[in-house]
Amino acid sequence: MKHETVMRIFARSIRKEVEGANLNWGQIQEFRLRIGQPLTVLYHNREIVFPTIVQHQELKETLDYVSNYSLYAYENELKQGFITIEGGHRVGMAGQVLLEHGKVKNLKQISSLNIRISHEILNCADKLFPHVTYNKQMYHTLIISPPRCGKTTMLTMLEEYLKKEHKVIFTKQPTNAVRKSDIFRTYMDNPNHDAYDYRSLSLLAASDRLQHVNKTIEPQ
Repeated sequence: MKHETVMRIFARSIRKEVEGANLNWGQIQEFRLRIGQPLTVLYHNREIVFPTIVQHQELKETLDYVSNYSLYAYENELKQGFITIEGGHRVGMAGQVLLEHGKVKNLKQISSLNIRISHEILNCADKLFPHVTYNKQMYHTLIISPPRCGKTTMLTMLEEYLKKEHKVIFTKQPTNAVRKSDIFRTYMDNPNHDAYDYRSLSLLAASDRLQHVNKTIEPQ
């Protein structure tokens, strides 16, 4: 699964190059793509340099796959310099930074990508469980952090732990129905959020929550 998730974001020519190398994915730490430079892999703490020189079109194609052809939808992530893809793999980016009042407004003319491969570390959450459970029962728990700090990862680990002896419902809001709606996508894909009336999105999220509670949560 890790192999497929990462491979499908590569440009087709790079994908072919990586597949032909027969690398052990358990040992891959990161891929480095820089325009005009060789494709490089950090593999078991050593660099492997491919003969392939990364071209502008290959980097653009990879970016299209990473962002599902809509970098605007990842505006906030671009301000931080990375996008996290399925599986927890992190795609770091370097390019021309646009500043506004001393803060990063956007990143454009991206010239290099660093794809950091995530690896499962068994039992890394053992210290968490005593703080959120008692006699194998879950406390009412609120997990707060800035974006991309591991909230979903922690919840997933708790789910795996609790469902050994309990029925667990793992759900999220806004639901996928809202995330795929025209209103939500128009707002997220528009680089100028001030030009859009956010109240329509708020009403959509509120109705989604009511429907979700009535149809999914309360019946359980």
